[in-house]
Amino acid sequence: MRKVFSVFFLSRVVLLIGMISVPMSVTGQRFGGGNQMESGGIGELDALTYRYIGPVGNRVSAVSGVPGDANVYYIGAASGGIFRSRDGGTTWEPIFDDQPVAAIGSLAVDPVNTNVIWAGTGETFIRSNVLTGNGIYKSVDGGDTWLQLGLEKTGRIGRIVVDPLDPDTVFVAAMGHAYGPQQERGVYRTQNGGKTWEQVLFVDTNTGAADVVMDPNNPNILFAGMWPLLIRTWGRTSGGPGGGLWTSTDGGDTWENLTGSRGLPEGPYGKIGLGMTAADSDRVYALIELSSNGLIAPVDPGHGTLYRSNDGGDSWRMVSANHDLMQRPLYYTRLAVAPDDPDELHTMSTRHSHSIDGGSTWSGGGAGGDNHDMWIDPIIPNRLVVGNDGGVSISTTRGESWARPRMPIAQVYHVFVDDKIPYNVMGNRQDGPSTFGPSNSLTGGDIPIGEWHSVGGCESGFAVPAGDHTIWSGCYDGILDVYDTRTGHSRNVSPWPDNPEGWSAGQLRYRFQWTFPVHVSPHDPNKVFVGSQVVHKTTNQGLTWEVISPDLSTGDPSLVLKTGGLTFDDTSPTYAAVLFAIAESPMQEDLIWAGTNDGMVQVTRDGGSNWTNVSANMPDLPALSTVSNIEPSNHAAGTAYVAIDTHQIGIFEPFLYKTTDFGSSWTRIDGHSGTPAMGVGLDYEATVNPGGIPAGPLAYTHVIREDPHTPGLLFAGTANAVYVSFNSGNNWEPLQSNLPHAPVHWLTIQPHFNDLVIGTYGRGFWIMDDITPLQQMTDLIRSSNIHLFAPRDNYRFHRVGRPMSGQDPAAGRNPNPGASISYWLSEEMAGTADQASKDESVEPQEMKIPGNTGTLNEEMATSRSGSRRTRITIKILNSSGEVVRTIRNTPARPGLNRVYWDMRYESSTRAVMRTKPLGHPHVQLSENGTRNPGDGRPVTPMAPPGTYTVQLTVSNEVPQEQPLTLLMDPASMGAEAEINEQLQMMLELRDNQNDIASMLNEAELVRSQLYELRVLLRDHNDFSEINNQITVLDEKIIDLEMNLTDLRLVGGQDTLRYPRQLYAKVASLSGYISGHDFAPAEAHRTVHEMYKENIGTHMAQMREIREGDLAAFNRMLQAKGIGTVVTGTEGRN
Repeated sequence: MRKVFSVFFLSRVVLLIGMISVPMSVTGQRFGGGNQMESGGIGELDALTYRYIGPVGNRVSAVSGVPGDANVYYIGAASGGIFRSRDGGTTWEPIFDDQPVAAIGSLAVDPVNTNVIWAGTGETFIRSNVLTGNGIYKSVDGGDTWLQLGLEKTGRIGRIVVDPLDPDTVFVAAMGHAYGPQQERGVYRTQNGGKTWEQVLFVDTNTGAADVVMDPNNPNILFAGMWPLLIRTWGRTSGGPGGGLWTSTDGGDTWENLTGSRGLPEGPYGKIGLGMTAADSDRVYALIELSSNGLIAPVDPGHGTLYRSNDGGDSWRMVSANHDLMQRPLYYTRLAVAPDDPDELHTMSTRHSHSIDGGSTWSGGGAGGDNHDMWIDPIIPNRLVVGNDGGVSISTTRGESWARPRMPIAQVYHVFVDDKIPYNVMGNRQDGPSTFGPSNSLTGGDIPIGEWHSVGGCESGFAVPAGDHTIWSGCYDGILDVYDTRTGHSRNVSPWPDNPEGWSAGQLRYRFQWTFPVHVSPHDPNKVFVGSQVVHKTTNQGLTWEVISPDLSTGDPSLVLKTGGLTFDDTSPTYAAVLFAIAESPMQEDLIWAGTNDGMVQVTRDGGSNWTNVSANMPDLPALSTVSNIEPSNHAAGTAYVAIDTHQIGIFEPFLYKTTDFGSSWTRIDGHSGTPAMGVGLDYEATVNPGGIPAGPLAYTHVIREDPHTPGLLFAGTANAVYVSFNSGNNWEPLQSNLPHAPVHWLTIQPHFNDLVIGTYGRGFWIMDDITPLQQMTDLIRSSNIHLFAPRDNYRFHRVGRPMSGQDPAAGRNPNPGASISYWLSEEMAGTADQASKDESVEPQEMKIPGNTGTLNEEMATSRSGSRRTRITIKILNSSGEVVRTIRNTPARPGLNRVYWDMRYESSTRAVMRTKPLGHPHVQLSENGTRNPGDGRPVTPMAPPGTYTVQLTVSNEVPQEQPLTLLMDPASMGAEAEINEQLQMMLELRDNQNDIASMLNEAELVRSQLYELRVLLRDHNDFSEINNQITVLDEKIIDLEMNLTDLRLVGGQDTLRYPRQLYAKVASLSGYISGHDFAPAEAHRTVHEMYKENIGTHMAQMREIREGDLAAFNRMLQAKGIGTVVTGTEGRN
């Protein structure tokens, strides 16, 4: 094939120029990116936020970087959004969380303007638990903000190629959603930066584009791999007559099918991976999935895996039949060629394979296992990035060594909590062991990775607590372990331990799905149910199992055949006609619900002796749907809720149901109506009632949960959002807040803490702390001007030691260490309160010599006028009605507001220094002329356990009150009497610190005025006399201050140079006696008495200075017609 022209060196120059180019202007639908908020995206409930707690995550499906800049990387998580590093991979930040989709299939950096980033959504490395996207996105500012630029129905975009000579020209390989036939598949091109797109290569409605590559030296030359693919719940079909390798020599205007010609094998083809290099435009590589399944197409053992062309595609030959290069084609099949050596290439598969002889021989590449994508820096070819199921691997040594930063992108199937205080969170995560960790590590700040550990089982299924020390943990292949939290040991208790891998579902005695259900009876922790196509039950920790049901599925033989298409891929994710959900009613023992992944909902009311199929009573239910979860009501035995997932049959609608009569009748409660046809995809026009879950490509539902305390309060998780209903599903509203738009596979409510715990498939575990406002919410409250919610009970937890851990980019976050206080404001009231809290405008005042009228006191008082007026005040009162804490400047937004009381009394007065440290004239004061002391801090006593009153006052409205209870830390070894003894001493220390701070503040105020006078009176006739008096008075005050805090202190470790004085010593003593629940020891009391004696001495000295030396100085000033120096104590009793 003859090249039109060669621009190898020119392209390199363009790449380098791109490092300094100017961002381009792009129009389109704008979303906030990074830490920005979507305009208008603040809802009435968004004051309730989520916090990520862990664990470390896994699958990265797309990688890229900035050519020539070794500091900048971008990674796309399989279902966790986009992350960016600007320091060579040391730290990472999520930059895509505000977008409504989290599955990333491809990334590309514009080689000319490296601020332009393209992102294709939807997973293209296919297994059962994968996510579709909603088109292509573009950033023009390095990922800070993003534009959605169309192709919404393409489902999965696996490759983006940018023309290095004309960056407005971009090619996209679009696979389609693959759950049925559709037009929106193939290769797309834009020639105006994404404003419009044209489909330049389309084969048929069953075939999409798996890959597209461009000659780096001649953008007119392209190759595309076309892939027929159909995904169903019961299997996948890869390959078919539409599969093939295509080429274009005119920039995508026309295409030629090379399949079966020029040395390429005859079809059918499956998935294809392609590679080219700037080092040699004639070198082209193609990984081609051919038939190894004689049931689908003839198997030719002479045809291999890797094909190569040395003449730009004019002829091809097989260079390797190495099975490792594409061991599982649907899930892998990607290659990359070194930009400076056409013989060096890498393939991404179960293994990372590396060749340096053009693909003839191979060795292990070392990036990791289960590899998907690779990027090689075209300017620094030693710089490699690989995305795999372990995360991301980075090499700057051409693969000789690899760094593997940990990422917070865990794909969690389910989430459960125990009843410990604080409680623990557990679940099984894809491509990693099961995981168990704290909701609150009590270490403050972060929850390190080291707090998490496995609890048996493996990467799939459930981890469910039972009793005080047992966890049931599942795995694929029907594996089930019992884990003992006391010993850390687990043992296998599988109901049928016969390894099924490679066998079709129909060949098995028991069909256990990848995430087969495990359910612990709410009535007896020793009674456990497990689902294959039947329900298995044990009451003796799995020593024996009893089958208590017939086959509860449809039993359709067409659903249990071998699967995969050209390559067999029989694994438990594709097992169908199996149970997917089991749940026993918490209200009635032996009332058990079961649901299958072929659309059956069954119920027994006698522990399994008799079962009733109630799925026919569910309106609009599509056949062969997956019953994702069943939620028996916590409030009525006959009531249950069901979440249906239909995306694997090509229906993206939500389906939520409710029954109140044991399944005899059902009501659809998702706000939609109608029954879409299988495979209709996004062509279905949804009918959505007001208040329904919004339609869209990711609207399908995974889970529904009823609040354990409030009937009718429901939570639902979809493929990209969380919703809440306050009226049994009649209306839904988003509860997304700051939660990334990863799929919400599971959620639960911890009933004691009233926390909403989310298991996302792509971003790990998240907790919305304290949903008591949602549990108490009513229409009356939402229509009121002001409402103070009753707070939950709060524990006075004490911190524990932190584990030894280094830099931790995947660390979670502990809860706010305080008692949450929530209140509702109407829009009108919020506006009034917010306006009242704004500062009044005050013109700055300069201190001037007052002459014969006025005093310095009056001038300074004027300059300090105009204080902030806050109209929302929260007071905490103890059982005696005394105010122990006042919280001001609280939020005033329409809807729900939340603040935290740190469970402490008012702090002591803070010492404010108004002069520079002695001997350190280089230290600058702040804009308001102050600085912090170099040592010491206020004393803040912790409130003891007991009942308090929260009092909310908004503007001039009548205050509202609610009780608040503080509970003792269950781990505390102290007694109530000891806590009260500690409190009394802490209150005394607070008073002591107030006295010290008061002396310091008075002394600093006086000294600062003395220094100002020295400047202002420099030209006064009596300056020499006044200055001498200033010096004498200043030295006397300094002598006193030096006993309170060393005035030479600046901060840091200055305390090793200069001795600590009373302000720091009292603070230290308060720290010694707090942080636990014990009474002060004798030594604490003895030292305290010594401090009190010293404080009394210095207060007397301060009084002597004030009433003696300073008074005499002020009389001298008055006699000379000069305003007096103030102490700040004027007017005090």
